[in-house]
Amino acid sequence: MKIIKQISMFLLIPILMFYISCINLETNNSAGNIEELDNSNSNIYITYFGTACFLIEDSSHRILIDPGDLFTDRFTAELAENLEPVDLIIITHNDFDHCNRLEYIKGVDSIPIIGTNSIQKDFPRFNVITEGSFTNGWINIRKIDIAHGLRPNEDHTGYNIQFADKTIIFLGDGATPLEPIETNPDILFVTIGGIEASVKNGVQLVTEIKPLNVIPMHWEILSRNAVRVRRFERTLDKQSTETKCIIPEFYETIKFAID
Repeated sequence: MKIIKQISMFLLIPILMFYISCINLETNNSAGNIEELDNSNSNIYITYFGTACFLIEDSSHRILIDPGDLFTDRFTAELAENLEPVDLIIITHNDFDHCNRLEYIKGVDSIPIIGTNSIQKDFPRFNVITEGSFTNGWINIRKIDIAHGLRPNEDHTGYNIQFADKTIIFLGDGATPLEPIETNPDILFVTIGGIEASVKNGVQLVTEIKPLNVIPMHWEILSRNAVRVRRFERTLDKQSTETKCIIPEFYETIKFAID
């Protein structure tokens, strides 16, 4: 009887081992599917630092756009120095309120900077990339030819940014497109108020580009501009546009879910 039991256990062990390996295989495959699903449905987060300075990030990468400040002390030199490391910097033009904190950013000497020829000229020790397009596997960027609202001949550019399954159009101080701009992007950043653009011009850009979301910027410098940005929001509402207007608070982080 003991011999029979030993034989039975001997025969049972390979069966149990095969069964356990099947369970492990199924578990590993399931975990792989979950991980892939999480990556494809990650979120992006946008933080506003005033003027036209934004931090855009997902779970893996961080992008800083137009790291400057104009009389607001929002994006201070101290804040720039203490900002967690970023993977990429994007600058639309060489006005000090769009790049005057560049030199304070931690590790800036080794960070790729997408910019204009004038940025490259004034910051020769940095890695400034001026080509019309840029890609590195996790982001695709194409420059948009758009004239500065106050100085049409200035070395200024907008950007079409493909990042984390989102299309982002960032127009800097741009007011007059000199080429067609991709329509129906997920997010449009447009200048409102101030001397760069008016409410009427901003609404026109939204009407032409038809973004899902619009974030107005560069409006907080003068007190009257806070009134203008609310008028911009009301004008879009009256037009029954499908675009959602998002007016972030300073240092507020906005979450955009990936569909």
